[in-house]
Amino acid sequence: MKFRDAQIVLHIRHYCLVVNDAVGRLDNDYKQFTKDEVLRHSISMCLMQIGELSGRLSEKFKDQTMNKVMWGAIRSMRNWFAHEYTKMDLSEVWESATRDISSLLAFCNETIEANPDAFTFPEIPEDDE
Repeated sequence: MKFRDAQIVLHIRHYCLVVNDAVGRLDNDYKQFTKDEVLRHSISMCLMQIGELSGRLSEKFKDQTMNKVMWGAIRSMRNWFAHEYTKMDLSEVWESATRDISSLLAFCNETIEANPDAFTFPEIPEDDE
């Protein structure tokens, strides 16, 4: 696994955790989601960031994992947020946040566990000053 892909997976995982936290703050309640503009925008921005990051993964990584993650759909979500933000269907955003993010988070965690060397950083030697 390329170092760059590993870094992107870590960032995607972070945004998944933020989405899960926001959904939890809403008590997993769609009506609360529609009323809380701040958390709604937070979730939407995280989904957009995940889509942006997915476009930076190597083609090799996406090809190797396309049976586990629908990278094209994730990227399309990003484009939808970026270009059609005022026309967003809140129920689709909620569905992505409550259904799709958990499987993406599981994928990220599995990828990290399966490739420990890609996520291990060499120790920096101490200065002898």
